[in-house]
Amino acid sequence: MQSNKWHRSGKDDHSPRKMRRALLSLAATWALGCGWALAQPPALEPRDTWQLSGLQDQFSKLARSVSPSVVAIFATAADAQRIVIPKNVDLTASCLQQVLGKTSVQVGTGFFISEDGYILTNDHVVGGGGLLWIVNDSGQIYPAFVVGRDQRADLAVLKVAIANALAVEFSPSEDLARGQWVLSLGNPYGLAGQGELALSVGVVSALHRQLPRLAAAEGRDYVDLIQTTAPLNPGNSGGALFDLQGRVMGVAVAVVPPQSGVNGMSFALTADKAMLRRVEELKNAQEGEYGRLGVSVADATPRQCRSAGAGVEAGVRVEAVEAAAVGKLQPGDVVVRINRRPVRSTVQFVQYLNQITPRQRVTLGYYRQGRLRQAELVLGAVSGQAEPTRWKYQGAVFTTVPQNWSDEARGGLVVAVAADSPLQKQGIACGDVITRVGGAKVVDVNQLKRLLASNPSAALSVAGRARALEQASVK
Repeated sequence: MQSNKWHRSGKDDHSPRKMRRALLSLAATWALGCGWALAQPPALEPRDTWQLSGLQDQFSKLARSVSPSVVAIFATAADAQRIVIPKNVDLTASCLQQVLGKTSVQVGTGFFISEDGYILTNDHVVGGGGLLWIVNDSGQIYPAFVVGRDQRADLAVLKVAIANALAVEFSPSEDLARGQWVLSLGNPYGLAGQGELALSVGVVSALHRQLPRLAAAEGRDYVDLIQTTAPLNPGNSGGALFDLQGRVMGVAVAVVPPQSGVNGMSFALTADKAMLRRVEELKNAQEGEYGRLGVSVADATPRQCRSAGAGVEAGVRVEAVEAAAVGKLQPGDVVVRINRRPVRSTVQFVQYLNQITPRQRVTLGYYRQGRLRQAELVLGAVSGQAEPTRWKYQGAVFTTVPQNWSDEARGGLVVAVAADSPLQKQGIACGDVITRVGGAKVVDVNQLKRLLASNPSAALSVAGRARALEQASVK
């Protein structure tokens, strides 16, 4: 092992530390002799201190202003349906923890998108199929149910019995830029079970990131993501990224935890117009569809582009082919255009396809064996909805009343009603609970489906919205 000292001939051993001390001593003597002092870290002027305090006050003020909009989410596994849930009593934090301790629990974060209690979060937070509770910043607990889920977009909309929630405002996605401050309130590791959501602060590190491995593993579109330095953790998923005006710029979705050589990175879905349209569809329990081309692609390397004949033109390389693309494309093709729009990356490829209505004809420009070719295909359709417990009937969407609601409000819960629905003309509205069909008691949505199938003209008995929602809320 080498010594860290410098060795010279003679009897003196001059280490770097000794030499530095000697040089510093000489420099100090010379500087003092000239009436100077060695450079010291500049002291903060009163104005600088005021500016830092102002930034601190801004963070604190922002946290107070947006905290009523954010909630902690606790989702149980499907087997929790067998657990006895306390009813008609005040559900305290300790009581909730006892219930959650009897089953596996997924924790996350969400935020209100409307005054009447609709909450946006990630699909992977609520995908267990069990019971849901939300806890607000003040520690109040409410049972919740899923209105709509989109596995591909990793979005879910929940509903709680609140009539005066503080809904967020979204920031225009075109205003996003590197260096913007980012603030997030969340439920890391489920620590906000009694309220007091955790604040994280950082900046936008980069835009248009993608996580292809995670996307492929979970069947989701993790493209066009915001990368941030805000220290987020498991349990922050589904939370809002706020700008300094308190507007939502993104939805926290993934974390690369600290590991060897990595300090941890956080990512969020960009709250652009396409995402907000999808959220509105989920809020109205609309299924929604995506176009399906039937190919798997990856960013083409310069060598792959040259090999296909694309030269310096960038594109995406076809890795696998199925469905409508069979006989039109083959592995190794480099796609450079979709409907005359240049495609430079898999991010653009996915974005362009998502903007095209399913079952529409698309024209692809691609290179193969040195030639630019064209292929016309008709997009297939794949559902973005990931919720088998929903049932559509005469323009309305029904689900089973969650077990953590009152026993007096059992039946089929109306999740959404279209404006032209015959049921709306009968006075049925979102939030109603169908308790009987022609005198027969309704226990769940499957029984409701069977009863109406056998007797579609039967009269529906409804538990009034005000009463049902009052029973559902826990304060």
